Amino acid sequence: MNTISSNPTGTRTSSAIFSVPMQGEGQALPNQIGEKANGLVRIKELGLRVPTGLVVTAEAFERFLDQRNLRSEINWALGDLHLEKPDSFERVSRKIKSLVMDSSLPDEAWTEIVAVRDHELGEEPLIVRSSALGEDGEEASFAGQLDSIYPVVGDECLRQSILLCWASYWSGRSLFYQKSGKGQLKGMGVIIQSLVPAAVAGGLFTRDTRISNDGGNSRMYGEYCHGHGGDLVAGRINPGRFVIERENEKGWIESPPDESQDDAIDKLLRECLSQLCHQSLILEERLGGPQDIEFVIDAQGVLFFVQSRPVTVLLGEPSPECTTNPSTNGKVIWSNANVNENFPDPICPLLYSIASEGYYHYFRNLALGFGISPRRVDVVEGSLRGIIGVHGARMYYNLTAVHSVLKCAPAGPRIVDYFNRFVGTEGDAHSSQTLPKGGMLEVPTIGCKTTWKYLFLRRRIERFEGTVKKFCEESSNKHLEQRSIEALLGNLRGFLHIRFHQWNNAALADTAAMVTYGLLGSFLRQAFPESKDAGLQNSLMKGIPNLVSGIPPLRLWEISRQIRADLRLLKLFGKWNNEEVLEEIYKDPSFKKIQTEIDKYLNEWGFRFSGELMLTVPALDEQPLTLIRWLRSYCDVEGESPAEALDRQARDRDAHRANLIADLKKAKPWWSLRRAVGIAWFRLLVRAAPASIRYRERVRLKQAQLYNRCRQIALAAGARLVEARRLDEREDVFFFTWQELEKVLEGIDIFPISLGDVVRSRKSDHARLSMQEPPDQFTLPEGEFYDPMRAGARDQNSSMDKAESAQGLKGMSACGGEVEGRAAVINDLSESNQIRPGDVLVTKQTDPGWGPIFFLIKGLVLERGGMLSHGAIIAREYGIPAVVGVKGATEHITSGQRVRVKADQGHVELL
Repeated sequence: MNTISSNPTGTRTSSAIFSVPMQGEGQALPNQIGEKANGLVRIKELGLRVPTGLVVTAEAFERFLDQRNLRSEINWALGDLHLEKPDSFERVSRKIKSLVMDSSLPDEAWTEIVAVRDHELGEEPLIVRSSALGEDGEEASFAGQLDSIYPVVGDECLRQSILLCWASYWSGRSLFYQKSGKGQLKGMGVIIQSLVPAAVAGGLFTRDTRISNDGGNSRMYGEYCHGHGGDLVAGRINPGRFVIERENEKGWIESPPDESQDDAIDKLLRECLSQLCHQSLILEERLGGPQDIEFVIDAQGVLFFVQSRPVTVLLGEPSPECTTNPSTNGKVIWSNANVNENFPDPICPLLYSIASEGYYHYFRNLALGFGISPRRVDVVEGSLRGIIGVHGARMYYNLTAVHSVLKCAPAGPRIVDYFNRFVGTEGDAHSSQTLPKGGMLEVPTIGCKTTWKYLFLRRRIERFEGTVKKFCEESSNKHLEQRSIEALLGNLRGFLHIRFHQWNNAALADTAAMVTYGLLGSFLRQAFPESKDAGLQNSLMKGIPNLVSGIPPLRLWEISRQIRADLRLLKLFGKWNNEEVLEEIYKDPSFKKIQTEIDKYLNEWGFRFSGELMLTVPALDEQPLTLIRWLRSYCDVEGESPAEALDRQARDRDAHRANLIADLKKAKPWWSLRRAVGIAWFRLLVRAAPASIRYRERVRLKQAQLYNRCRQIALAAGARLVEARRLDEREDVFFFTWQELEKVLEGIDIFPISLGDVVRSRKSDHARLSMQEPPDQFTLPEGEFYDPMRAGARDQNSSMDKAESAQGLKGMSACGGEVEGRAAVINDLSESNQIRPGDVLVTKQTDPGWGPIFFLIKGLVLERGGMLSHGAIIAREYGIPAVVGVKGATEHITSGQRVRVKADQGHVELL
């Protein structure tokens, strides 16, 4: 248990000094002015420019706490903190802030502060900043946890600002940071400085932390905004970015801040980059290592340093600590990349509770299974618990937590890069997580365990498939509705046991696909640097044999050919509507053969449908009219069959692979060892990547089957609760969490008579939240939810303006080629009747349930998704030119409009 008090150390000085200049006397009191102030003093000693100021000492803070029994009242309030009650931190923080703000500064301390202020600063505007003992240290940074207040003008404003700064010692963020064991504050100094009239403010890493190889050691990386840095630190803007070459001290701006309209300010920064680099190198050398620096530049181009703290671990080093990004301190990056493919609509509480616990075990069990030290895994326990969240009733990845977890492994930054490509997002949510050092045997252990697992990957996948098959047979639909509450509870627990504790073999397929695809891409980029598009890699993924997602189109084609061969059936499909067709097939004995084929398809593939993991979405076997609609479309298709299309793509893939091997052979002499190793490595990867994708698709198929079974179990349980008059309708069961449902079925729920009221309240809230449409990616302060009325939630994937869209749309190539055709813009699979054979499908995202539609289209444009999203995989299977990650595609393209998909370049032209 981590305890927090108003004075953790109890340290007091013998003589009372309440305020000192940031030089001279201040240098002699390192234990009284805090780490941040100490850092500024050291910077001044090096002859670098720091805004003039003074420090209110920790002694003044302690004297303040001693008056009016304030210390005891604060300690009493801190007793109400509980990690399992997150809301307790803000509640306690507000109470302590009220206590602090209702108190006054000790007279002797205030008198001394004013005297030093008048001597050092005069009447100019000021900034008041925290400098706690324990803040910005090597053990913990407390980045973003404590407050700065500006502009401060006049005595009363200064007095209130000091109190506010002291009160932030117990901010909700700081309390949680300490209670969770990430560090302890040991006192509080306060910096009072001249407020520089900043034209530019920013943060700089003296090593480019985005790059995991040696390239990061040759460059500096920074982010900036115009004016003071408050908006940047608070995450209210997307910052500008710049890079400086360390050796020649030359820098450039990679991108300006969002909504930047002042080129003169950007020019001012460019002119200062050489000076910033030179002085930052001095700081790095004299302060003992890479630095995380904050700076401001005034309108005359004068550079001031306002903070410098150590970067104790660079990305790419499997070392004990990580750095902090100037734009994400205290912030969380939320992204629905990949998540929206599996969960495209607002989710229910039952699904969220399963997914939240499932993702926790997924990442934790993978880490331990690969041999990562339990000590490392324990450090990221908080991040593991927060892998996903919900905003606007929709599921999002907490990228900050995900990246923190991935970085607990050696080569973590490279894994982050592969993960980003895997899910279709970008950027690096830097973490301030502190990791313990690994032992000497940790890396060899990881290598051995990982190799052992993947040597027998096929057997592990088969074991997982067998587990799911056995469960589905034991909980089949035949007698589900007649089962007792106890039996249904056993079925539910069986599902949860598989999802939480028997998923590791399935997860291996995901990591294998992610890593092998990433390694293949890295190899090709190094071997063929002149290639500017993704065509090389994508062409190698075409026509992957034996993909389970390719089986439904083959079966639908076979059934459609049987229909075309029967004139009565063909006439039936040609003139009657879907309801009439289905009814007639099952009524007329002469159609027994086609009825058997439809029943067989629904039995084998009836659980596979768009939204198949949503729990609340009826599967194909619950709405067979969709199957009739698909068969009608397949009957209209002339030309090559799906099997012939797959064979053609396989031949193209093999020819492409042979050409690449020939090019690799030409690149180096035949006796070159690097040539032989490179070709062998390429041959290995070009076999491993498709095989891994094939395994991943098999796992996803079983996941869909398993979740469909969970849906049926939940509905059967709901029916029992309706019979007992505890729920209004069986679908209400989806508004419980799995923990609540388990207690209800077991008869140990604490409020058994109010189930209906709980459900009705949640349904109302769910409907209201579902009306929100949060952006695909945005940043929020820790602990906050998306609020469409608040400007602080920044959309990082906003669609382009009309002028830009008129020139065309841009995305990422998922399968090469060029095609022109009619656009069919649809929101979900229920609108698939709008698709004509030969259309270009335009939609937000797809999942495996869309597989039967892909054979009907000749082009694909997706707003979301990555290179290994199911839409990209199936597009490559049939050689469909596809572009994914096209922002605003469904807004800027209208159904019926002619479009040209230039997939190799990732472009979509509106004709």
